[in-house]
Amino acid sequence: MKPTRLAITSFIYGCIGLSLALLMMWYMMIEDWPMIIGGKPNFSLLQNLPAFIPVTFEMTVFFAAHLMVLTYLIRCKLYPGSNQKSPDPRTTDDMFLMEIESHGNDKEIVDLLKNRSGRS
Repeated sequence: MKPTRLAITSFIYGCIGLSLALLMMWYMMIEDWPMIIGGKPNFSLLQNLPAFIPVTFEMTVFFAAHLMVLTYLIRCKLYPGSNQKSPDPRTTDDMFLMEIESHGNDKEIVDLLKNRSGRS
């Protein structure tokens, strides 16, 4: 298999989550509604950063995971309204399909499969 760039996109999505988490906490705890909790000053994000680490970690994982799911669905063309590429619609219900490219050897492949499976 050839290497993919999904790890790079996951890292970028994690960095987006980290940035948005820090921005959100700065706005909520410092700018919009400053509160003194446990005697800690409320005028600096850097002084309060140790208290924000759990939320920052959770938001980083949240953004990376959810955006990776969206990237996977878009990359595999599984979004709503995309054309289906299933060779037989019954395979989504209760049937099994084995697709073999014949390259013009249809009769030999059919004979081989019949002999190997026990069918006559």
